Amino acid sequence: LSSSSSSSDVPATRAQDKMELPADVKELITWKAGDPVPYKAVTDTFDKIEGLSGRLDKESTFRRLFTAVVATTPSDLDAVVFLASNSVSAAFEGVELGIGDSLLVKAIVEATGRNTKQVNLAYKEHGDLGTVALSSKAAQRTLGFGAKPKPLTAVYVLEQLRKIAHTKGANSQQGKVNSIKGMMVKAAGTEAKYIIRSLQGKLRIGVAQQTVMVALAHCFALFPPPGVVAMITAEAEAAAEAAAAGAVVRKEG
Repeated sequence: LSSSSSSSDVPATRAQDKMELPADVKELITWKAGDPVPYKAVTDTFDKIEGLSGRLDKESTFRRLFTAVVATTPSDLDAVVFLASNSVSAAFEGVELGIGDSLLVKAIVEATGRNTKQVNLAYKEHGDLGTVALSSKAAQRTLGFGAKPKPLTAVYVLEQLRKIAHTKGANSQQGKVNSIKGMMVKAAGTEAKYIIRSLQGKLRIGVAQQTVMVALAHCFALFPPPGVVAMITAEAEAAAEAAAAGAVVRKEG
């Protein structure tokens, strides 16, 4: 994967348009084709995988998510795969988040209104700052009026994680806290838990990157993105033209 998120917008004759999506893929799609993939689709998948023990079951669960993305908004696939891999960029780029627990505690405090002592005590009790973020969000008092935040999208969350990773210099710590707080405020369901876990560098769902890559390969084999279809079609046409030209040369010779 490259670190860009626009790899699959190439117009193509989509073979998958003629394919019927499996029911277990259809049920994942809660967004319209072409709309940004909700971050909730990613975290719901994490929740399912967290409760599974078999590697093949985990691969299949990720494969269904990737297929749903390819079938609707293939341009978001990069972002979804990076989030599933708990990465912000390609490995060769060497980009790391480097977020310490104290910074995450501060962000949780500012986003939810709990005090630092409460958050630290809960962290000591649970041993998982993601769970603490989730419970802190759940306990947060909210008013019954005002504009509801727009749902988080996979692309937006990855962009924010990259922004945090590249924030340097004076006031960088507060800048990172503000970015984390911005995501936390918009988070719904278990999203807050996985935002914090991603920033810690451990999703805690028992998945190695190889599992994600195998799931992606299975997705491509069964339901290739339009960019891949276009590339294969172009290569096949070029090969056919070259073969035809070679046949003419041999005949004339």
